[in-house]
Parts: sequence; C-alpha cells; structure tokens
Amino acid sequence: MMASWCRPGLGLLLSTGFLGLSSLAVAQVPDAKARAEAQKLYEDGAKDLEADDFARACPKFEAAFKILPDHIRTGLTLAECLDKLGQPAAALKVLESVSELAKTKGDAKKLAEIEATMADVDSRVPRLVLEIPNDIATMPGFAVTRDGIPVPRASWATPIPLESGNHEIEASAVDRPTWKKEVVLQVRDRKTIVVQPPWEKIKPQVIVMPGHTWPNRMRVLGLVGIGLGAAGLATWGILGGVALSKNNASKEHCNGNNTCDTEGFNRRNEAIKLGHGATGALVAGTVFAAAGVTLVLVSRSAKKTPGSEEPQEPNAAIWVSPTGFGLQGTW
Repeated sequence: MMASWCRPGLGLLLSTGFLGLSSLAVAQVPDAKARAEAQKLYEDGAKDLEADDFARACPKFEAAFKILPDHIRTGLTLAECLDKLGQPAAALKVLESVSELAKTKGDAKKLAEIEATMADVDSRVPRLVLEIPNDIATMPGFAVTRDGIPVPRASWATPIPLESGNHEIEASAVDRPTWKKEVVLQVRDRKTIVVQPPWEKIKPQVIVMPGHTWPNRMRVLGLVGIGLGAAGLATWGILGGVALSKNNASKEHCNGNNTCDTEGFNRRNEAIKLGHGATGALVAGTVFAAAGVTLVLVSRSAKKTPGSEEPQEPNAAIWVSPTGFGLQGTW
C-alpha cells in the first residue's frame, strides 16, 4: 500500500506547495536566477505528478531539490514521486535528509510528519542479506559484489535496502571461476542469499617421502645441525676471547672512575660489539646443536622390523597449504 501522501490541487500546489519561493527573496543563497529555475522545475514536475507521469516528474523535483537543498517541501515532494515511481529505497534516503533539515530548523510538527512517512515507506523497501560461509570467505582473494559494487565484509549478513527489480551477485577468488546469481526483489521483500559457489576446496599438498630414506636424511640433517652448532659455539669462544682482550687493553687508558681517553673509549666500544656478536653466536650454536642432536636421536628410532634388514618405515609426510606447512607422522 502506498504512503498516504497529501497531494494538493494543482493550483494550490503551484502557488503554495513550493512554499512561495518569493518569500525566500531575503535569502542570499541561491540567487534569484537559481530560485527562478528551481521554481520552474518544480512547477513542471508538479504538472507531471498530477498526470501520474512519475518518470518525468521525479528528475525535475530532484533538480529543484539540488538547487534548494534546504527546502523541506521540495524534498518531500521528491520523495513522494520516487515512492510512486516504485523506488521506495531512494525515497527513504531523501526523507532521511529532509528529516535532518526539519531537526536543524527546529520544526517539530514537520518532523513528526516526516518520521511517520518514513516509517510507512521503510516498510516497503526491499532488503537483501548475503550470507557467506567461512570456508568460502577465507579462500585466497575472495571478493563479492552486488550489481558490480563491492560488498564490504562489514555489510555481510546485514539487511541492505535495495530497489525492487533484478540484482546480480558475483563472487570471485584466486584461481576459481566467477560465480554469479540473479536475485529478483519485489516491494516488501526480505531475501537471504547464501553465497556458496561450487568451488573445490583447497586441499593441502602432501609430499610423501619414502620411509626408508627418512632415517638417513634425518641423520644427515642432524649431523649438519650439530656441525653448525659446533661452529656457532666456536665462534662464541673466539669472539668472546677477543672481546675480553679488547676490554682489558682499554683499562690502560681509563681511570678508576671509568673515564677513558679516545683510545680507551674506542677499544671498549669494540669490546661491546664483539660481546654482542659472541652472544648471538652462542644462541645460534646452542639452537643448531640441540636441533641436530634431536634429529639424530629421532633417526635412530626407526628400528628394523623382525626378520627384515630394512628399517621400519615411519609414517610421515610433509603437508603444505596456503596457510602453513608442517611435518606429521610417527617414528
């Protein structure tokens, strides 16, 4: 049911419906020429509205409202026209702006009229909700549009006011075919569309390594780790010794109050830098050595099966996916 818009007679509409633009002559903006143009547009639109030619009337009211954006009656007439044209969502937007005008002007009576009209128009505005399952939403490069306009994540699962008619939902993702769905909305519709493209889910890529090679490979990696650890610890020892030597040499150039000349200051700075390097070498060496020992111990756990010279194959595999990688299995 359409809003009970109050349409005055054509003569009254032309003379008073525009609230007498001549009474606005005291205003400085817009100028007289612009006001005259707005009044002409309004009068032409009123004739079309009287003849129920809403397609011709609405653009004229819209143009007049752009010229006089603080004119409440023009905004209300534009909203009425859009509503009767079958665009309640557009009419609601205009009413929201007119409502702010009424609040600014302190016109409580007009505000009450506008809010009542808004409630009536809002009940007829079609709304669409997009539900996107998490396994689809998290696919690499996923994006969704409505009528070519990107729909931000914040608007998912939220009723979005739209005009009645056909709307196209489109979803895309990296290396996936574009998915499209046509949605037809009628006045007062409340529809929920689940965006569920028939895309194949991304599966982790599993690289299985022959079981009998695992012990040897782990042992080699373990020995390499132990070697790197030993090198790191050796570096720690060397750098640490040099740092101590530099620090001791600086004492000849520093007094008991730890005040040094240029030579002493430089040697102490060198000692500090070498000390930092020694600490880093110690940490790295310890980590590599520990990892190497662990790998060697794990490689030895691949025991031979009874009556066989071959070691028991561990159940192991490396998995790789867009979100990470890992090693799984038993030894």
